[in-house]
Amino acid sequence: MGGWAAMLLCVSTAATAQQKTPDAEPAATAATKAVDLLTAAQTHYQQGEWVEAQKAYQRAFDEAPQESRIKARAALEWSSLLWEQGDYRQAAKRVNDALDRARKLKMNEAIGQLLLTKGHIEASRGKLKSAEHTLQICIELAREQKDQVFSSLCEINHRLVRQLRGRPVGPDSDYRRAIAQLEAAGTPLSVGAALAKTSELY
Repeated sequence: MGGWAAMLLCVSTAATAQQKTPDAEPAATAATKAVDLLTAAQTHYQQGEWVEAQKAYQRAFDEAPQESRIKARAALEWSSLLWEQGDYRQAAKRVNDALDRARKLKMNEAIGQLLLTKGHIEASRGKLKSAEHTLQICIELAREQKDQVFSSLCEINHRLVRQLRGRPVGPDSDYRRAIAQLEAAGTPLSVGAALAKTSELY
C-alpha cells in the first residue's frame, strides 16, 4: 500500500474508531475498500493503463466515506488523469470538488498539488489569465507550507503561462533556481515530467 494511501487509511480508521456508533464498522470497511481501490488506480496509472485507472479512481471516489481525505485524494488524482487524457471539462469538475473537500478537511499539505493541477487544467482550456492567477497563489501557499517541490513546479508553470500571455517572465536565474530546488529535493523525475507535460499540453 502506498504511503499516501496508508496514511489516509490510518486517519480514517482512527476517526471511525472514536465514533462508537452502529455505523462505525461499515464506515471502516468502506474506507478500507476505497484505499485499496485508490492504490489499484495508482498502480494502473503508473503502468499506463488509463482506462483501468480511470475506472478505479471513480470507484475509489464513489466508495470513500463522504467527508474523508480519501475521497478528496481520489478526486484530485482522478482530475489529473482526466487532464492528461484531454477531458478538460471533467478534469475541472473533479479538481474543483477536490479543492472544496480539501478546504473543509484542512488538507494544507496537498494545496500545492491541488493548485498546480487546477492551473494546468485552466491553461489547457485556454483560460491563461485564470491559470496565471491560480499558479501565483500556488507558489505563495506552497511556500507557506514549505513545500519545495510544488512551489518550484508552480513557479515553472507560472513562468510558462506568462510567456504564453506575452507577459514578462523574469530573469532566467529564477527559472534555474526553481529547477535546482527540485533537484535538491531529490525529485529529479518530477523535473522531466513537469517540463515534458507542460511543453506537450500547453
